[in-house]
Amino acid sequence: MAPLTKPTNSKLLPDLAEGSPQKPVLILAVEDLLIHTYYTPRTGWKTQKRPGLDNFLKTISQYYELVFFSENYMTSVQQIIERLDPNQYAHKLFKDSTTMENGKTIKDLSLMNRPIERIVLIDHRAEAYSKQPENTLVVEPWKGDTSDRLLTDLVPFLELVASKSGKIDVRTILNEYGNRDKPAQQIARDFITKLQNIKKAQQQQQPVEDKKQASGGWFGFRK
Repeated sequence: MAPLTKPTNSKLLPDLAEGSPQKPVLILAVEDLLIHTYYTPRTGWKTQKRPGLDNFLKTISQYYELVFFSENYMTSVQQIIERLDPNQYAHKLFKDSTTMENGKTIKDLSLMNRPIERIVLIDHRAEAYSKQPENTLVVEPWKGDTSDRLLTDLVPFLELVASKSGKIDVRTILNEYGNRDKPAQQIARDFITKLQNIKKAQQQQQPVEDKKQASGGWFGFRK
C-alpha cells in the first residue's frame, strides 16, 4: 500500500479574522468545471472559460467564502486562475494542497480549517471527493459547450443552501435534494422547476385573494 501523503500545511485556509462573519464555504474544482483546456495542431493549447462564470462569482461571493481548487501545480495554472478571478473573490489552492492516498489525488475537506458541516464542494472526479461525498455536488465534466448553463442554473439552489447553512448541516440539505443520486445539473433544474411551480401557484392564488378583498372586509366593503 502506498503511503499517505498530506499537504505540509495542516490548515489549507487562513484563520478567520476575529469578529468577521462566517459564511459557508464553496469549493470549486478548476479543470473541466470552470475551464476547459484543449489542443489542436492549428492553434496549439487553448483554454475556455465556462459561460456564466463572471456573474456566478459576483453573485455567489455574497453568500459564500469561495475557493478555487486546482489539481495542477501553481506554476502551470496560476496565471489562468488569476485571470478567471480579477476581483479576487476566491482563495486559490493547488496540487500541493491535495492528499495522495494509494495513488489517488484527493481533496480532503477536513483540512480546510472550517466546519465540515458548512462546506460544499463542486467536482466531477470521484477520487477527488472520495473522502467527503456527502459534501459534494457532483457535476459532469465540462468539455467546452458554449451553450452550457450550469453555473447560472446553480445560483438559486446555492442561495438556498447558504440561507440554511448555520442552522442545518449542508450535508443534510444536499442529501434532501438527491446529491447521492443525481448530478448537480439535474438538482439545479429540478430546483428551478420547483421555484417556477411555486410562483405559478402564487399567481393563480392572487386573483382569488383580490376577489375576496373586493367583496368585503375593511377595504372591500359594499355600501
